[in-house]
Formats: sequence, structure tokens, C-alpha cells
Amino acid sequence: MEGCEAGRADAWQAFVAEYSPVFLAILRVYLRPAGASQAPEAWRATLRSLAAPGFEHLLSLDRQSEKELLLGLRRLALAQAALLCRREPDVPPAAAFDGLQTLLRGRPLAHQQILFLKFSGYDDATIEKMLRAAPTLLKRAYEEGQADVVPPDAGNWLGALERAWSNSTPDCVEPRKLIRIQEGQANWYDREPVERHVAACPHCLENWTALAEVRYWRREARPLAGREAAKLLEGLGLALARAR
Repeated sequence: MEGCEAGRADAWQAFVAEYSPVFLAILRVYLRPAGASQAPEAWRATLRSLAAPGFEHLLSLDRQSEKELLLGLRRLALAQAALLCRREPDVPPAAAFDGLQTLLRGRPLAHQQILFLKFSGYDDATIEKMLRAAPTLLKRAYEEGQADVVPPDAGNWLGALERAWSNSTPDCVEPRKLIRIQEGQANWYDREPVERHVAACPHCLENWTALAEVRYWRREARPLAGREAAKLLEGLGLALARAR
């Protein structure tokens, strides 16, 4: 990342090669089949934002671990997708947030995570692989909701995510701690109160679910070939320095 902060084209090419497939995959899911063709535009806008003079957005990302970096990149990319959705006059205002809270209230954390991913646009087969969950767990999560789990449209859901991002409290859990818990690096006494908070907090539930999401796509998405990455980078028209 130091090379990217220095504006070196070779470092940016490596960054683009590694992370473009991850976030293009995520953006296509959230933009739904009807808007999936806008995913490249949203990702190009994200890259331009990161590489803007001064690299302000890039420097604002938490980079103590790759997973924390991926969380920050994901949020920036989805925010760009939300801007694209707001260009469409027929997209209703974000109304999914309150409905989501009502649906999730009092449910087990595993069920909440499944429903969150379903609302995001994932199919059952992908959710099973992402969470390493049995089909019977998904079935229980849907049945106990006592309602059809129909994902809202892209604009509505992205608006709900923006509400969740802004609804943090002093009690919210740092992503680093969520990562340790998900990776089995915390004992029960540390894990139990955090999971109880996550199950009652849309802001932390969003982070908790996003970690499973970026971990899955980082594993599944194959990096771009060098030529493809260079072509994408050149198409952005960024003023980057060549390596000496």
C-alpha cells in the first residue's frame, strides 16, 4: 500500500489486479441483475476516489490487516453504487432499514446473518458456502421470519446500508475485535457479550456479515491478469508516477 500512497503506477496496477474481481463480484450482487452492468462504473468511480490528489480516501482506510482494508473498500464501493442508484428517478427512498430491524429483532445471530445476506441479493447456494451453513439452517431462518424473504431493490437496500453505517454508538465493536472472534481468537467470555451486541445492533451486524462476505470473495475471486489490470488502470486516466 505504501507504493499506492506514493502514487506509483506499478503499485496501483497490483492493487487493481488483486481487488477488482472481489469488488466487482460484490457490486454485481448488490446492484441486482437489473443493475449489474453498472458494477464496473461503480468500481472505476471508487478507484478514482482512492487515487484522487492527496490520496485522502486511501489514507483514511484502516490497513492494519487486509480484512479491515477490505471492509473499508467495500463500503466505499457500495457508496458509489448507491450514488448510481440515486440517479434513477424511479428508485424509492430507502425504506428497508426499519423493516429490516423489525424482521431481525430477537432472532439468533446466525439467522440474522442469513437474512442480511439474502436481503443483499445472494442466492441460497452462495450463502451456504459463504457461512458454511447447512440448508436446514437457512430454511429455519426463513420460516421463523413468518414472512416471505424478498430482497428489496438495489436503491432501497443500499440506502438501508447507509443508515446502518451511520447508526454507530459508543458501544459498537471495532472490526478488529470482530475479526478475532470470527477467527476463533477469543474465548467464550469475550465472545458472548460481543455477539449479543451484534445481534441487537444493525451497524455491527452489517460489519459482522461484511467480514464473511469479503473473506469469501477474497478466496473465490481470481486476480486479473497483468494486461487486464494495466488496461483498467490506463482507462481511469489517473496521474500516477512510473516506477524508477
